[in-house]
Amino acid sequence: LDVGFVHAGVSPAKIAAASFQLATGAQGSLAQQHFVVDGQALVEVARRTGRHDRREYHLRGDTRDDVFLINGLSGGAKEWHLLRSVAVPAGLTPFDAAARRKGAPIAVEGRTLKINDLFLSKALSADGAGDPRPGQVQYGFVANDGAEWLVARWSEDRVQFLRGTAVPEADVMAALGRGTAKAK
Repeated sequence: LDVGFVHAGVSPAKIAAASFQLATGAQGSLAQQHFVVDGQALVEVARRTGRHDRREYHLRGDTRDDVFLINGLSGGAKEWHLLRSVAVPAGLTPFDAAARRKGAPIAVEGRTLKINDLFLSKALSADGAGDPRPGQVQYGFVANDGAEWLVARWSEDRVQFLRGTAVPEADVMAALGRGTAKAK
């Protein structure tokens, strides 16, 4: 995935996703809610500072909300974020989302967060429920304000906002198990 974000025309080596993954069907309580892992994707991410893979898990909970558990949001193997789908600000189109720049504010559900990263992603593989689908390319940005995180991603016809918090890896492992080791 070459998006021209990396300087001097030389792309540094891509950082691989964590070698383990949670098992589809794993279930447990995380952030005071019961979840079942019902889909997962391996996603390649290109950012201005480099490339990395991350794992995105779609969770089914007690509500009908789309919930995602992302391992490696910024490329860290022990980095986990629990994010729920939230309403996109009225009138925000994919074109409007693409016009946002690093450092710009974004208002979501009464809070203003600061955009701190831009990315382009491509799903390398996926199975089960949820987005993204294999081969799907999405643009996006990450914003935060202390403990609050927002991932905005879009394609030509759809914008999705995911809002939530970082969660300790120990909590994820206690809730959803060690999963299975996979080759990189």
